[in-house]
Amino acid sequence: MENLKKTQGFNLDTFFPSMEESLKCGFFVIELADMKCSWSKGAHNIFGAVPEKDELCLDYISKFIDPTEVRGIKQKITNGIKKYKKFQVEFSFSKSIAKLKRIRLEFSPFSETQTDLKGFQGLALDISENFKIQQKLESEIEKLDKSNKNLQEFTYVSSHDLQEPLRKITTFSERLAAKYKHVLDEEGARYIERIEASCLSMRTLLDDLLDYSKLSNQTTFPEELEMDKLLKSVISDLEFPIKENQVKIDMCVNQSVWGYQTQLRQLFTNLIQNSIKFRRLDQPSVIRISCAGASKEDFKKNKLKAGKSYLKIEFEDNGIGFEKEYNEKIFQVFQRLNGKAEYKGSGIGLSICRKIVDNHQGIIFAEGGLNEGAKFTILLPEKLN
Repeated sequence: MENLKKTQGFNLDTFFPSMEESLKCGFFVIELADMKCSWSKGAHNIFGAVPEKDELCLDYISKFIDPTEVRGIKQKITNGIKKYKKFQVEFSFSKSIAKLKRIRLEFSPFSETQTDLKGFQGLALDISENFKIQQKLESEIEKLDKSNKNLQEFTYVSSHDLQEPLRKITTFSERLAAKYKHVLDEEGARYIERIEASCLSMRTLLDDLLDYSKLSNQTTFPEELEMDKLLKSVISDLEFPIKENQVKIDMCVNQSVWGYQTQLRQLFTNLIQNSIKFRRLDQPSVIRISCAGASKEDFKKNKLKAGKSYLKIEFEDNGIGFEKEYNEKIFQVFQRLNGKAEYKGSGIGLSICRKIVDNHQGIIFAEGGLNEGAKFTILLPEKLN
């Protein structure tokens, strides 16, 4: 061993203390025969004990553990030693407010047949920094939960309290137009039209906000769905706007996917409606829908989880498209690339699409060019966890 030290410049006498210091840890051994406990220098440093002065034992440590934790910690250690199995305890330790620590003791049983020695070898860890990070994370989660609760409350208000006065405004404006249309001049009639248009926009916005918030409260279970049947059903529902705007849909889909039927219907509906809305008026509109297994390139490019099978679904049109700089922005809530007067809507449709894809543990992204059409690519796992 001495030759090893000299040859490699490796000093065992200083290796463990330096390791303990860098890892903020210490070692200890408990002999079951007499419950004698030996602690390393690193362990003494963690508990702020002086080897020559303080007898580092459970009674000493208990003096500085949070009073609400002491009884439970002692009981857990007693039970763990009796069972003679691997266990750990964690507690807050403080010799002063300024030196508050979070410490974990890990116990592992050992036995030596030659000496008939049995006991526990253990590791003392100062996990204060990780504990602070965990507390901060829990605090952020609590804030997020509160924010979600506020959103749910807002949803309730928007779907009930706000809808009622909106209905009254709509009803009375319609009555006003019907009863006094003959006495209103052109400007008065235009005011009524604006009121009715604003009511319709407000109703659409409230309905879309309600749909968006509902996606966070999934109560159904995923099921295996035939994409072909699902898309044909969606296209059937959109028969009127498809025929009215003379839109041709080319579809090549034969796969099945696991998912939430209602959400996937809404996803496909929103994407087709988006293509219809932003079609070009100077040429026939075409929407191409295809589906295939994700390739190795798709896995690499989009950092998909290895060991899973994914479907690649594409919705491509020859509409007005959008600038490449908006590839990501179009999925943001209320993000509009065009004026309200020209293209009606709340600006939530594609945000709902992303939310649905997120709920299916997938990815959605868009590619487009101005007057070159748009392509939406969806990567969905064939099976959900």
